[in-house]
Amino acid sequence: SKWHLAADDDMPAEVEKVETPGKRSVDEVVDFLGVGRDDLIKTLITKAGDKVIAALVPGSRELNLAKLAGALDVGEIELFTEDDFNARPDLVHGFVGPVGLRDVTIVADLSLKSMKNAVAGANVADHHLLNVNAERDFSVDIWADLIFASTGEPCAECGQGSLETMRGIEVGHIFQLGVKYSTLLDAKFIDSGGAARPFIMGCYGVGVSRIVAAAIEQKADDDGIVWPDAMAPYDAHLILLSKDDEVKKQAAALCASLDQSLDILIDDRPVSAGIKFSDADLLGIPVQLIVGKNYIEKSVIEVKIRGTAERLELTTKELGPWFASRKESA
Repeated sequence: SKWHLAADDDMPAEVEKVETPGKRSVDEVVDFLGVGRDDLIKTLITKAGDKVIAALVPGSRELNLAKLAGALDVGEIELFTEDDFNARPDLVHGFVGPVGLRDVTIVADLSLKSMKNAVAGANVADHHLLNVNAERDFSVDIWADLIFASTGEPCAECGQGSLETMRGIEVGHIFQLGVKYSTLLDAKFIDSGGAARPFIMGCYGVGVSRIVAAAIEQKADDDGIVWPDAMAPYDAHLILLSKDDEVKKQAAALCASLDQSLDILIDDRPVSAGIKFSDADLLGIPVQLIVGKNYIEKSVIEVKIRGTAERLELTTKELGPWFASRKESA
């Protein structure tokens, strides 16, 4: 991140210790001192097993624990709890800063390299330090990218353009495992030079339920779901508009006469046609079969394609071949 660039004439000033009674959060400190969030070094105490780490990030940004774990090459890392702070009274919760820290690994975000005369915790209750400068006032063990990327940031490589963010859903992923597990399992292959080397491993996963959620989100319209044919829970939704028992029997016989591979949802509820049509659009089955007066009088079924709202009329004899053709072209 290049969000903070110190002016060329911004010379390091002498460190000054000031009282900040009860001011623990970033907002409380910057309001009390009259400084910007970008002028504050936020010190977050974390742990990885028995190792204590102080992560330093700009006051306006949030720490990415995954990046911190990667910088330290540890599997898991977590923030200090109240019990952890009680066990380390030298780490004053709410007033921790990098100056004078002992028995702590300090990892700082790269953006802090250019920050001058910053505000930081004084490691004393109700106090902060002004004019803190990295390297002069404290040493950093590891410099790394630790913060979440933010909308509008310039490219970290070339400085051109700006970052755009949007919501998404993970439908699949890969893990580059390298030789971590093959080394532990002593799983090796013989290379072209005759040397034994550990397998380079990887794996992948597909989130079936997430694919369904993503498909619904992508295809839905104002009336409800629009299922893709390949994922729909049913091939067709038969909407029965007649309350006549004989028509119900004929509709059931029609479904039975169609290809047995077709799954058909039948709506024979004693509710109005409007409710049935609305619910059919909401459920989003790809094909709606409307059985009403035309079916009784002419053996004609009105067919509605949910995705396009296209309508056509087919006889009972035409319906089966139409479905077969639809499946072939899908």
